Amino acid sequence: MIKVEIKKYFLYIIGIIILTIIEALILLSLPDFMANIINYGIGENNLSYIYTTGLKMILITLFSSICAISLSFCCAKLGANIASDLRMMAFTKITLMDEEAFNNFTKASLLTRTTNDINQISMVISNFFRHILFAITMGSGGIIKAFSKSKSLPALSIILIIGILSVIIFLIIVFLLVIKKFEILQNILDKINSKTKEILSGTLVIRAFNKEEKEEKEFKKTNTEYNNLVYFLNKIMALLNPYMSFIMNSVVIVIMLTVSKTAVSTFDIGNMLSFSQYSTQVITAFLTLSIIFVFLPKAKVSYNRIKEVIDTKNTLEVSNNPVNYDGLKEDIQFQNVSFRYNGSEEDALKNITCTFKKGETYGIIGSTASGKTTLVNLLCHLYDCTSGNILIDGIDNREISLNDLLKDIAYIPKESSLFKGTIKENLKDGKKNATDKEIKDALENASALFITDLNTNISENAINFSGGEKQRLSIARGLIKKASILIIDDALSALDYKTDLIVRKNIKKNKAQTKLIISSRIATIMNADKILVLDDGKLIGFDNHENLLKNCKTYQEIVISQLGNEALK
Repeated sequence: MIKVEIKKYFLYIIGIIILTIIEALILLSLPDFMANIINYGIGENNLSYIYTTGLKMILITLFSSICAISLSFCCAKLGANIASDLRMMAFTKITLMDEEAFNNFTKASLLTRTTNDINQISMVISNFFRHILFAITMGSGGIIKAFSKSKSLPALSIILIIGILSVIIFLIIVFLLVIKKFEILQNILDKINSKTKEILSGTLVIRAFNKEEKEEKEFKKTNTEYNNLVYFLNKIMALLNPYMSFIMNSVVIVIMLTVSKTAVSTFDIGNMLSFSQYSTQVITAFLTLSIIFVFLPKAKVSYNRIKEVIDTKNTLEVSNNPVNYDGLKEDIQFQNVSFRYNGSEEDALKNITCTFKKGETYGIIGSTASGKTTLVNLLCHLYDCTSGNILIDGIDNREISLNDLLKDIAYIPKESSLFKGTIKENLKDGKKNATDKEIKDALENASALFITDLNTNISENAINFSGGEKQRLSIARGLIKKASILIIDDALSALDYKTDLIVRKNIKKNKAQTKLIISSRIATIMNADKILVLDDGKLIGFDNHENLLKNCKTYQEIVISQLGNEALK
């Protein structure tokens, strides 16, 4: 169950209830006024009574209009506020998800859930109280009034009951037909968003390989599937109004036929018209319910999808009483660490045992999918070890608060991500209270001297910077943090050799910082204190460059492939 603070909306809910009941009661009083005008005004040729009663009807109708306007405002405010809270809850949950929980959803699906699905819920909430209360009040009040008018002619009550039952049966059939379809519809919408995102991000690749026609066919297939389902649902929903009108008019016609065969003294014209109006109001109440039936199946599906996000449990093992941790003092130890991704048939890392000492620089190298990034993700506690332990100063990293641990790690990913805003704002993500001097020093250490104005704006997706410029700004953001542990995940490989060398020299200046540098280039890590060599998730070498050249065949092959046989001499 998604929990929202009802107290925040209490006044709106009370206002909606009161205004809806007032509006419904006013509408229920109008047929009686009309019957009295016919019976006592027109029937007795009493113009004064007609004018007086007509004025009353105008005044209460104006009051009803004021209530309706106020009701619309309260409903809109309630729906918008609850939607805002749901978006905040979903966004907060997504940002706090661990990697394994996050990977259960696609980005396109999360985008649809936090926009389209919440909009569906908001639409139903803003109309639910109004239409449900209105229908209940109008329906029950109309039935009572109609039955009281038909005491002298019970056949009219039977006609009304048959009309109501036919409407209820039809609404149930419609609901059963569409409920599952709406769930399928939202899933197809996920596919459309996912495909659109894929095409937009891969436009250059699509053009380069002349795959426009293929992508167009795939998108058209998904789009047609969505279109056909929407068409089917709209056809079903389009039957509601005509069917309701048919039932409504049929009831009125049958009422008139029944009354026409009865003596006027038994059931006068005024009562007949008021009974017809009450019958119409009862059918209208069910028509109002049908509006909810249009949106309720979609809202139910959307609610379940949002609930799935908000109720997602993190799988990370976190201590309820985390130990006090204020930065790396000694070393990091991997003790027989193995890890397997959820759903995978084999381990991504297998029995890794090694030690990273404070202040030293370590290179990590290996073939693609050898487990390099997985290793540092485990250190950051983005995943839990399947077996074994990772100790930081002798403390299991699962016993350290994730917030405290990540505060002490500066992580520079291989894919640079800059956010819309200024250079200064982006770099302050690394250190909130960084001074202009610290920012400029970080830019210098990252060889990002092309930045002359810290207030330069970064556009959406940083399209006003080249790939290399974005990478250096990303590196600067990591360096400004000055954390005890620096992790560079293949971020230097995007730089030319000269810039790579400059950045590495600047990084070495911080003697107190433990540096883990993942790279596919030997030149980047060959001067590290030790190099960790991975192959298919196994640790096959952990030594300095010279010793690995002598003792590690895999490392030798990598060196030869990049530097030639001369590098072995």
